[in-house]
Amino acid sequence: MGLSEARESYQEDLLPITMQLREYLNGDEFKQEVVERYRRFEVLSEAGLRTTVANLLQAKLTQLDAQKSGYCVSCEVHLPNTNVVPDILIWKKNDPRIWIELKDTKTFDSGKARADWEKLKTGCPKYPTIKAGYLIYVARTRGDFDVKRDRATMRYWPVTIVLEKFIEPFDAWNREYGQRAHYKIPARARGAGAG
Repeated sequence: MGLSEARESYQEDLLPITMQLREYLNGDEFKQEVVERYRRFEVLSEAGLRTTVANLLQAKLTQLDAQKSGYCVSCEVHLPNTNVVPDILIWKKNDPRIWIELKDTKTFDSGKARADWEKLKTGCPKYPTIKAGYLIYVARTRGDFDVKRDRATMRYWPVTIVLEKFIEPFDAWNREYGQRAHYKIPARARGAGAG
């Protein structure tokens, strides 16, 4: 097999998985799965979101039978030549393929969204094997990430999930979410173990 045939075979192998993951991450199925985990209070922080998204992606790769091609998911791996740590990376064998940044806030914060978008724009080009980048932003209320994509960012996609659009009755759920996410141990319980 010549170099050009090997390159074509490589591209045919790569594109279907990355395209299917793009459709999944930008589609309703992914958003509904994330929302359902929030609804059940399985996600109470950005760390919980990271675990949830990594598990959903690993399940999707399994469904696509992508492990045979060497695809896997990792969280918070420091890449050489950058001073940032991606929230999630999807690898093919030993090469990073997809860089994912996550954000979880009460209300949509365009400044934080732009900062993570910049992280994708500056970090991804340092690795020619990275074929796509995503910013997955979950806010409980208000907002949408109005990003102007240009030629330099055509491989990056914002995925915005505003929970108040999906969860009803939202006010009651949001109050309970706030109590669970910011749980404080009662003073009498804190002192019970001291002796």
